[in-house]
Amino acid sequence: MHSPSRNASVRLLLAAAMALMASACAVPDVFGPSEPPLPEANCRAAGAEAFLGQVLDERVLSEARAAAGGMRTRILKPGSVGTTDSDPMRLNIEVDDNNRIRRMQCG
Repeated sequence: MHSPSRNASVRLLLAAAMALMASACAVPDVFGPSEPPLPEANCRAAGAEAFLGQVLDERVLSEARAAAGGMRTRILKPGSVGTTDSDPMRLNIEVDDNNRIRRMQCG
């Protein structure tokens, strides 16, 4: 049978261990993030000029976005209304009635 002082010591040790584990979650990350940050996109529509006049399909869309350095794309068809929101990481692609790229801009 264990003595009362030994039981109190074990409980105190367990409480200290639990407090230490809980405090580890609240400690600020003084060594920086544990994962490297994602590269920041810097959309430049001029980088995708070679795609002007091409018919927009999945391959052209993907390659134009990569060439412009965009993270997202928005396709604007004739008569469609674009929102006024601005997203510096988005490549906006305007197409004509034949789905050919007429204009591109970031935002």
